[in-house]
Amino acid sequence: MAKKTEFSFNEAMEELKSILTRIESEDLEIDAIPALINRAKELQIICQEKLTQLQLIIDDDK
Repeated sequence: MAKKTEFSFNEAMEELKSILTRIESEDLEIDAIPALINRAKELQIICQEKLTQLQLIIDDDK
């Protein structure tokens, strides 16, 4: 899977949901799980950065 360099929050969340569904699937080989978890961590960081940026904008408007 090619990695995008820029994700919207919603795109990252959708991919996270997809990863979770795959991990919960009984059809997934255990050897595939570490790569999926690493990708989920990357996406979690993207989401957290987006939320932090939004919080800074909100705080600046106070």
